[in-house]
Amino acid sequence: MPTNATVTTYVPRYATQSLFTNEQDEGTAYDITGSNSGTLPSGFVRAQTGNADLKWETSTQINLGVDFELFRNTVYGSFDWYEKETRDILTLTQPIATLGEGAQKWVNGGTIENAGVELVLGYEKWIETGLLEDELLVDINFNISSTENTVTTLPADVVNSFGGNGQDKTILGRSINSVYGYVADGIFQSQAEVEEHAVQSGAAPGRIRWQDLDANGVIDENDQDFFADTDPDFIYGMNFTFKYKAWDFNMFWQGVKGGQIRNNWRLFTDFTSLNIGSNYGARTLDAWTPENANSDVPALTLIDNNGEGRQSSFFWEEGTYLKLRNISVGYTPTLDFIERMGLNDARIYLQAQNLLTITPDGTLSEDPETPNEVFPVPRRITFGLEFSF
Repeated sequence: MPTNATVTTYVPRYATQSLFTNEQDEGTAYDITGSNSGTLPSGFVRAQTGNADLKWETSTQINLGVDFELFRNTVYGSFDWYEKETRDILTLTQPIATLGEGAQKWVNGGTIENAGVELVLGYEKWIETGLLEDELLVDINFNISSTENTVTTLPADVVNSFGGNGQDKTILGRSINSVYGYVADGIFQSQAEVEEHAVQSGAAPGRIRWQDLDANGVIDENDQDFFADTDPDFIYGMNFTFKYKAWDFNMFWQGVKGGQIRNNWRLFTDFTSLNIGSNYGARTLDAWTPENANSDVPALTLIDNNGEGRQSSFFWEEGTYLKLRNISVGYTPTLDFIERMGLNDARIYLQAQNLLTITPDGTLSEDPETPNEVFPVPRRITFGLEFSF
């Protein structure tokens, strides 16, 4: 939220050359003298509408937790539960176009309730293995957490700032991260299927079929609904640490179960009509044809008559993943070596980050951790020498 949200602001907008057309946008500049030369004087346009009644969000939170250590500190862990209510959330309105430019304003737009739990369990002990001459330190811990949120109140003037139609389908009672749009129902396989389906502009064999949610026989803006949210069911992590003499080893796994992500790469991998001239993905080689009817890639075309780039479940998939976030092995030289080298401390290690990602069958996203068309988290392998003097 900008610091000047309480006041109505106006800004000059001088002529700009569009990247997409040869026509120049004169903005608020005007050749009032008719000289057809020189610097044009500029007027002003409303940038935002102020709200003098704006106030800060307020939150009330309850936390309950317990930390524990058992069996002579061998088993340890913690359990936390919280419930939080945030009132007067700051929201930017999405007014109708007839209110003019700059009609949007920041308002205190409702209440959200959040609740969650977190559990940590660990085991740490020096153990005799029978295979090694010295004891091995084992430290294994596991954590899991789950949260949910619900929009509990929503003023009428901000209903359209969230998903929904602003009438019978609103985000009220749902997660703030709910997704609203059309529901894809496979691909038309034949002209007979097109004719049996509700009237759908752009329908043809090989095109995406949209569900007729209101069952009125016509696909239109009323056939939209909330079909996903980005909130995971839970997130978790597993950490393994072992130490033996001068050697240490660590492995950390981190995962997410559930939640939906938008895979915007499908705009490039599944269509030739939505990004004409771009480098298309290899999936386009498996596009639908009458001879390749089992494909989930729409038929290739250069004209998008079916509105297939619209917000729909076609681009959304489960965000579940498990990552080997970190693995490392290190060696600490002997104290005699450290002193002879004039050092206070030293360590040599080899480390790899994001080495492995495991996803469910059917996942198309290269990395569910980076949704939309963001590049995957890079894999890093590091060899390091640590010295302190």
